[in-house]
Amino acid sequence: MNNKQLNGKGNFAFIMQMMRGNWRFFWICVIAMALGVCLSYITPKIVGVTIDSVIGRMDFNLPQRLKDVITQLGGREFLLKNLFICGLLVFAVAVFSAVFNYIRNYSGAKLAQHLSYKLRKTLFDHIQRLPFSWHKSIQTGDVMQRCSSDVDTVCNFVSGQFTEVVRIVFMLVIAYVLMFSINTKLALACLAFVPVVIGYSGGFYGRIAKRFKLADEAEGRMHAIAQENFTGVRVVRAFGRERQELDRFKAGNDEFANLWIKTGDLMSWYWSIGDLISSSQTAMLLIYGTFLTVNGEMSPGDIIVFAMYGGMLAWPMRRLGRTLGEMSKAGVSIGRINEILTVKAERDEETDLFPEIKGDIKY
Repeated sequence: MNNKQLNGKGNFAFIMQMMRGNWRFFWICVIAMALGVCLSYITPKIVGVTIDSVIGRMDFNLPQRLKDVITQLGGREFLLKNLFICGLLVFAVAVFSAVFNYIRNYSGAKLAQHLSYKLRKTLFDHIQRLPFSWHKSIQTGDVMQRCSSDVDTVCNFVSGQFTEVVRIVFMLVIAYVLMFSINTKLALACLAFVPVVIGYSGGFYGRIAKRFKLADEAEGRMHAIAQENFTGVRVVRAFGRERQELDRFKAGNDEFANLWIKTGDLMSWYWSIGDLISSSQTAMLLIYGTFLTVNGEMSPGDIIVFAMYGGMLAWPMRRLGRTLGEMSKAGVSIGRINEILTVKAERDEETDLFPEIKGDIKY
């Protein structure tokens, strides 16, 4: 990674520079994610068709090619006598979905490790070239924290949270396309909850970013205190300052812990509100879906498909706010890393002397 290319760039440009040479892992992750999501939505459809057209007597609501295959096997009577075939289809879909999820997780882990190595190497190379005045103005513990925790936060965002957002959006789009193809009224009722989730998730996004930045800075100060005591332990013991240094570290540790407790309190409110909205959506879906089924606007299989789709969307929608929170943490970490990378490195002038250093020790 070229440091010059990073100077003055925003978060998006920073990530684009990091991804150079690693796009193959990202796209493998995204493609595997998309295939896994598509396969996961086949299972509810199999269950719905089994209830309506195998156990029930409704016509198969399937493409003509699939209808021809069922007819060649022996039609509804054959499937009714061999219901295990429907179970085997569900199992096969689950197996393929698990394979694609494994590929997604594996490629995401590879991406994270490659990015971590690349970013740490870039930071190390740049820090070695910074002027002495910069090293005097910043605490060593803070630098260590930026090169460890902040790097991990950024890499986890690129390999985890970013692809998770893509996955959530992909799941929402496919689910609502399928829902609208089944029943427009119930799909619109379910869709009404999406703006609510996005709205309160966006509200938590900003607050979490502010609290994480405070906690991140407090962690840097705590690391600086620990580093000073580790390197100067003999001086501390010589002047009998053990108690004072212990109290100083305790104060920094308490500040860091309290800030994270406040962040956890904010997250607990988010999860509680998410549970309420998710439960309300499920209750509405079942009540209104039952009403439509009784009136003949939906089949029993359709409402089961809707319920399964709603259950599949509940967890990703609840995770949306947390993912946005993690994204806000990554934004803070990128800013702290960029504070190092944007410092102008020292350059050797042409008039400087470059004596040959052999490294011999002579007495």
